[in-house]
Amino acid sequence: MIVLNKLAKKCQENCIRSGRVTGNSNHRAYLVHASVMLHQAFDKTKWASETLKQWSEYEVSAAEVICWMTAFLERLGCDNIEQLIKDVIEYHQAQPSPDGKA
Repeated sequence: MIVLNKLAKKCQENCIRSGRVTGNSNHRAYLVHASVMLHQAFDKTKWASETLKQWSEYEVSAAEVICWMTAFLERLGCDNIEQLIKDVIEYHQAQPSPDGKA
């Protein structure tokens, strides 16, 4: 099994453990909390996080958003999150840029 898919299960467990969602929560609840985390990112700095000193507040905040979105995909039943991300990246790489450059 791919690492990101294993991490998705842990992300979902952490989201449930946080009390913000339950095992029965609608997938939209995950989006709401990802949105809250994203909004909070605007108030972060490049300085060390109080919780994870080796990372900046920006980095920890971005990771929080990623965790919530990964849990959202897990809640939807996405079987291969890593492949989904690769496919989206490849799709966008194959699209012409707006300025017509490669």
